[in-house]
Amino acid sequence: MIDGSLLSLWDDFVASGSLEGALLLCCIVVLIVLAAQIDSIVRACNQVWEHKNALARSRRKTRADIEAARAAIEQIHARLPVRQQEVEALGEVQADLAPKAIEARSVRVRQIVLSDVFISPGDRPFLAKVRMVDPSPEEPLAAEWEAGRELVLYAQEQLSARTRFARRFPAERGYVVGDPVPFDFA
Repeated sequence: MIDGSLLSLWDDFVASGSLEGALLLCCIVVLIVLAAQIDSIVRACNQVWEHKNALARSRRKTRADIEAARAAIEQIHARLPVRQQEVEALGEVQADLAPKAIEARSVRVRQIVLSDVFISPGDRPFLAKVRMVDPSPEEPLAAEWEAGRELVLYAQEQLSARTRFARRFPAERGYVVGDPVPFDFA
């Protein structure tokens, strides 16, 4: 319970008019405190305002990005049937070309080596198959030499072509030279 003496003090304080003075004093103190804090309050309000504006810009940008993504998705969906038809057409082309590809893989490409740099007037090309009986494993083209390589030399006639082939690819070094035949590059 409130003490009766305190109530009487309060009544005396209000009756003397000091209450208005005390309230005025409190208002002045509050205004001074608010005036001292006004700069901080204004800065805080500005920060809140800037944050609100940044959020609004971010929302607008997100909405624009979503709309752009939806438009892109619609374009992709619109082009999808055309692309599917193109894929089906390419599948048909691939099916048509598959037998030709298998045939092309089985074709042996003929490799002819031209071994003359200087050609005399009147010389003609002669082709001979040259192979090595037992090529060294270090030889980079060992498999080709063992199977035989087609080489072209230039000479006046078949006899001189045979002599040139024998000099260039001697039997003492393991070469076996087939008969040279006239060759046409056509």
